[in-house]
Amino acid sequence: MNKDKKKNSSLSAKKIKRTAGYLLVFAVVVFLLYGTVWLLRLPKKESAVVVSNTGVHYHAKLAVTVNGEDVPVPKNVGITALNHAPMHTHDDDQVIHMEYNGTVRGSDLTLGRFFDIWGKGWTDTSFMGNPLTATATVRVIVNGEETNKGREYVMRDSDTIEVVYGSVK
Repeated sequence: MNKDKKKNSSLSAKKIKRTAGYLLVFAVVVFLLYGTVWLLRLPKKESAVVVSNTGVHYHAKLAVTVNGEDVPVPKNVGITALNHAPMHTHDDDQVIHMEYNGTVRGSDLTLGRFFDIWGKGWTDTSFMGNPLTATATVRVIVNGEETNKGREYVMRDSDTIEVVYGSVK
């Protein structure tokens, strides 16, 4: 009878371990499914989104004002004897040309990227050598509407963009 108790006890322990194993596998599967659904529901950052898989040929007009003074966008930004960047200017007409082949992401078309190509600093703390503070800010106006996206704004064809640095009144 002692052998039967040990055998039954051993079988019960195996059943408990097996059941615990199944529960653990089930819990991991549920966790992975829930995590996947949660990640898929997160909003995608606009700059990470694929804009086109076949390239783009966009033009946007840019006006820059610093402390009430117009800053001209020069010709040949992004164009050198050795390099022709996909985002560039040709003339001093304030038009940004965006000529990309293949897959184009929003991050390729950001306003900040143009300022980087132009060599004009725009960071979280300064704009074109001017400090950003509670009283001195940068405003970005696209097609007459102010946006809070700043340098992360993804430019589109035919945009009219104003970037204004100055004191808050």
